[in-house]
Amino acid sequence: MSNVRLAPAALPQTDAARDPANRPGWPQAGPRRESLLRLRVVLAVAFGVLAFLAAGGAALLAERDAGVALRQEAGSALAAAGRGIAGRLAMALQQRVQEMEFLAAQPDMRSATATAEERRTLLHSLAGRTPAYTILLFIDPAGRILATSDGRLEGALVAEREYFRRGLQGAFLGDVHDALLLRRADGEPPRLLDIAVPVTAADGRRLGVLAAHLDWNWVGALGQDSAALLERLQPGAEMVLLAKDGRVLLAPSATAPPWAGLGLAELVPGLAQPPPGTGAVVQGWRAAPGGPVQPYLTAWAWSRSRIGVDLGWVVMVRRDQAAAFAPALALRNRIFAWGLGVALLGAALGWGCATLLARPLEALAEQGGDGRRPTSREAALIGERLRRKRADLADRDLLLEAAPVGIIRVDGAGRILTANAAFRAMLGLGAGEAALPAAPPPGPGPVEASYRGGDGREVPVLHLFLPPDPASGEAHGFVIDLTEAKRSRAALAASEARLRAVLDAVPDAVMLLSADGRLRDVNPAGLRLLGAESAAALEGAELLPRIALPDRTAWAAHWAAVLAGATAGWEAGMLAPGGACLQVAVSGVPLALPQGRMVLLLCRDVTERRAAEARLRAAQAEAMRASRLGALGAMAAGLAHELNQPLSAMSNYAAAAALLLEQEQPGPARDAVRAALGQTRRLGAIVRRLRDFVGRAETELVLLPVATVLEEAAAAAREALPALRPGGGVVLAVEPPAEAGQVLADQVQLQQVLANLIRNAVEAVEAAVGSAERLVVLSGRRLCQGGVEFAVADTGPGLAPAVAGRLFEPFVSTKAAGGLGIGLALCRTIVEAHGGRIWAEKREGGGTVFRLRLPDADMAGEIAA
Repeated sequence: MSNVRLAPAALPQTDAARDPANRPGWPQAGPRRESLLRLRVVLAVAFGVLAFLAAGGAALLAERDAGVALRQEAGSALAAAGRGIAGRLAMALQQRVQEMEFLAAQPDMRSATATAEERRTLLHSLAGRTPAYTILLFIDPAGRILATSDGRLEGALVAEREYFRRGLQGAFLGDVHDALLLRRADGEPPRLLDIAVPVTAADGRRLGVLAAHLDWNWVGALGQDSAALLERLQPGAEMVLLAKDGRVLLAPSATAPPWAGLGLAELVPGLAQPPPGTGAVVQGWRAAPGGPVQPYLTAWAWSRSRIGVDLGWVVMVRRDQAAAFAPALALRNRIFAWGLGVALLGAALGWGCATLLARPLEALAEQGGDGRRPTSREAALIGERLRRKRADLADRDLLLEAAPVGIIRVDGAGRILTANAAFRAMLGLGAGEAALPAAPPPGPGPVEASYRGGDGREVPVLHLFLPPDPASGEAHGFVIDLTEAKRSRAALAASEARLRAVLDAVPDAVMLLSADGRLRDVNPAGLRLLGAESAAALEGAELLPRIALPDRTAWAAHWAAVLAGATAGWEAGMLAPGGACLQVAVSGVPLALPQGRMVLLLCRDVTERRAAEARLRAAQAEAMRASRLGALGAMAAGLAHELNQPLSAMSNYAAAAALLLEQEQPGPARDAVRAALGQTRRLGAIVRRLRDFVGRAETELVLLPVATVLEEAAAAAREALPALRPGGGVVLAVEPPAEAGQVLADQVQLQQVLANLIRNAVEAVEAAVGSAERLVVLSGRRLCQGGVEFAVADTGPGLAPAVAGRLFEPFVSTKAAGGLGIGLALCRTIVEAHGGRIWAEKREGGGTVFRLRLPDADMAGEIAA
């Protein structure tokens, strides 16, 4: 084409010719637009790649830190589950051992004279209450089984069995084994655990061993319950129980072939036994020996007993690695998705920047290479393209304005250049208000700051800045309102402060303990009780060593009940820092917290209250002495009643002596005088004891053989009552006790009570009309629950209903005439002063039985205390 310009009139112009782009001297539009398009693409790709690399790097760093934290949290949760199951198994076995120790401490089990039937009854009672026991055994020191809970194996010799040899030395817990002596009908021996404790008499002699065989199915059921609980807490998790030597005792039911009896090294290559303590690692497991290895998150915990008897079992808990670390993988995917979004946003910004750069270059290119000024049409074309660019920028601004989060553009000093509507609404600024607050300088990572809003309030926010432009230093940032989050944190902190203030104001000690008995938190009252300066000084300390030694067994039993889910209350002695022993009333409440099972203890110091109660009892005793003085008149009548017998006997003996002397029979006269002297001494003892009863003198309590008391009472009664002598018409029979025993009593007062009861019985028999049997029976026996019981039975007419309920009241008599009604009232007073009781009941076959119970030798220490 020629460069010669034609005149307008010479040739008509078409639309194509009128387009400046087709005029001579203008560059062709096609190649120019392709180069500008390539510029936009290159800049968009470059911005997108840079944004993706920056977002990807930030995502990798965040995923690394958060992923490690999530993996550690998963391992800690699995380890905590393993510790909980191990503690549950150890506590269950500990309860069985304590049951056996409690049974071994029962009086009928510790008695050297207890029969095999009595011990068999105790064993059968415990076996019936607890299905976990297959059989319970009592074995003598020679190793022969004397009694069992169901009669099996009695007479068998087990002296060589480990549980017997170890049980003689102390409490023993044996691992699972086959019981060959207890084969079932199908010939298969049951699998059992052994428990053995020594049985010691009151004098310290070893009477034998109390042993029990625990059914392994009970342990299996406990393991299944633990596995079900583990499945609820950690879906997909499985439990494996190992013996101390690494053998598999319990395994998941889905394993094929079954794992029971296999060694751990056959299932986990390179691991024969977990290390001591607890932990969690990723470990390869085989489904069967020699099979492929699959990774599992594995945690372990060794069972530990607090009473020193332990099997050394290990609880291993495993969970598929993919399921265990699923939250970490999901977090990584979310972070990369956010990175992709940021990359797309960077590409869009790159495309926009390329457009801004391309427009002026396009305008310059369109001005051509001839150096002339553009025509009006050419200027209109440039203006149209500038309007399109402004339209593109307006669209981008509309997108930023419509964003639900605050978006700002700041310079390197933190001055906000532009802000979208969400940011202005966050601060309460109108659309026409140009003044914007200063932002923090852009930097990597989240930045917290606060702005003063349009209404004067402080608005806390979180900034997330994109990398700044290297040329201008400007950066775009996302702004998130933290007002609600901070308000929630403040409300939570205020709630915790109120709870802490309430606990600090409680006058009783409040202690939070973990399931293993270690202190986790204590209020100020608890610090004063334990003598500590701060709760941090007691963090992790055990409370059991501060409990008085005699109360630790009961404390352990109550602690086990609280861990099982019950709310319990008890009292125990607690050692104060100065060495004193405080009496503390304790209430235990089980708690289920996110960090595991806890126990809340409320402890109240009742030392002063118990001392006040002791002082009250002393005041009551003083008041009782005053009441005795008030009843002095009744006692005077009682004195006359009691002195009547020995005075009558003295008179009779003196008259007989005088008569015998007149008949010159010195031998019989001498015997009569001696008898009169004996009655005189008895009279003096009665007067002295009645005087001591009214005054402050203490009763002289001594240990008296029961058989001797019966013999002396019978001899005194035969001397004092003619009806009991040969030919007198009434027979006094004495039934000796079946076993030797001693009663704790004042000898004179006890003989006085028995003499009164025997005299009343003789008078009742003599008053019976038409009775073929004229008999009075005196007996005594030692009770299995402690104490001694004496009984005086007669074959008389029995008690009248009108006086049966008022029998021991003063001045109430069962005799037709001549009775003062003081004797039985005085007997009751003497018996109750000994810490016993007296009552009357009908005798089978007719007549009446008077019974009185008094302390024996085993209760002497309690009474002295």
